Amino acid sequence: MPFKDLRDYIDLLRSQGELAEVNAEVDWRYELGGVVRKNLDIKGPALLFNRIKGYRTPLFTCGMSTYERLAVALGMPQKIRLEDLVKEVAGRLRRPLPAEIVSSGPCKEVIIETEESDVLKFPVPLWQSKDGGRYLGTWHGVVTRDPETRWLNAGM
Repeated sequence: MPFKDLRDYIDLLRSQGELAEVNAEVDWRYELGGVVRKNLDIKGPALLFNRIKGYRTPLFTCGMSTYERLAVALGMPQKIRLEDLVKEVAGRLRRPLPAEIVSSGPCKEVIIETEESDVLKFPVPLWQSKDGGRYLGTWHGVVTRDPETRWLNAGM
């Protein structure tokens, strides 16, 4: 993997001038989604919202909203031809990385269990005015396999 974690990727984008940090307070209801929509329309930089009304957690978005940033995220040259990027992604999808089960690390810095679990403890935006509610992902597909039963699941 080209990056140890998301923090490393954000730092690289920052060093390349591909990250805009939004330090003004924004509201998760419509305002944040509106800024992101305008940014996508102009193929703007990745965005790190540092002050979201009612939250202390920042929100990172648009990290792979251009072919160039997608290539960088995959550890490929930023100026790769689109055809080569598509071939590389297709090849990687045919050869997924094995899951690595760890006992400690950044992915386990915060663990919330049972009745404490509430996705709205995080600054989950309302992306568009006609959305049915707030949700985390907007441009993703998640494929998971249970390491014990090998059951495969795919979703958005």
